[in-house]
Amino acid sequence: MGFWTNNPSSAPKAKKPKGEPKPAKTEVAPQGSTWTQGRQTGAHVISILMLAAIVCAPFSLFMSWQAMSRPVAAAPVVSSDGLTVSQQEAGAYAAGFVSEWLGAWKDHPGQLGDYVDVNTLRTLSEVPAEYRDLTVATIEPNKDSDIVTVVVSASVKELGPDPKKEGAAIEIWPRRYFQVPIVVTDVGMRPVGLPVPVSAPTSTGTVQLAYAKPLPSADPAAQTVMAFLGAYTTGKGDLSVYVSPGSEISAITPAPYLAVEAVDLRVDTDAPKTPKDGTQLKVLATVTLTSQTDQTVTSTYALTLTARATRWEVSAIDPAPAEIPKSDSAAEPAPTPSPSR
Repeated sequence: MGFWTNNPSSAPKAKKPKGEPKPAKTEVAPQGSTWTQGRQTGAHVISILMLAAIVCAPFSLFMSWQAMSRPVAAAPVVSSDGLTVSQQEAGAYAAGFVSEWLGAWKDHPGQLGDYVDVNTLRTLSEVPAEYRDLTVATIEPNKDSDIVTVVVSASVKELGPDPKKEGAAIEIWPRRYFQVPIVVTDVGMRPVGLPVPVSAPTSTGTVQLAYAKPLPSADPAAQTVMAFLGAYTTGKGDLSVYVSPGSEISAITPAPYLAVEAVDLRVDTDAPKTPKDGTQLKVLATVTLTSQTDQTVTSTYALTLTARATRWEVSAIDPAPAEIPKSDSAAEPAPTPSPSR
């Protein structure tokens, strides 16, 4: 007699009736994990974005090109000299035009085509012009017009007669002036014609200096001036002897010149023989200065002399010559000293 157990495996197996069909097996397709499905979805989205980028790229480039090529109008800010920013820029534009115009030649027109149609020019020079120190001389807006007239100057290499040898030529660099009309609008600027050689612009204003009286070389004021300039420019002598107390004037160091010589001395009023303390005298001294290499230059010093203890002392080297007051503009102007060679 055996023990009874509740073990199914130990139970006798039921016999299947013969001829009963076997149950059909259902095959289930394997499903991927959640991570695998997300990767497939992301790749699909990226493909769509790349396709959109390829389609939109030409349009984006076109819009960018349009934005860059669109001219930007400068705000009409008026400067202190009455010119707008665009009118001042016309000066730089004209200088570039003249530079290319001078430097262009038959085999190398350079950037001249940026300003004019080179094909419309009848001919170009066989050789380029040599120039230096190119600068804008004047900018003149035309009334009731968008045209600004610019005058550009440059030192241009030319040949001139040799003063030492008859019939011979030497290299010279005269200052030449070129007038250029530039039209300035909100969308940009362009030249209206080619540069035109013109004469130098004339001065539009005159200055009337206050030095109407000559100062004789034997006058004590003249002697103080020349002694001061000698110590100041050549280092010869004690400068403090000729300078007013408290004046911050010191000699040029190292001394650039060996000698100083008077050419013309003028004052704003007659110098008194015995000046009172505090009396001032304005002096314009034109002198020649000789360097250690025998180079001679002509200079003009504007000085203020102040009397102390009946003698003259230099109290200031003036930053500019003294002018006749505007209220006295009708008075006889003082002659301007001519440089001496």
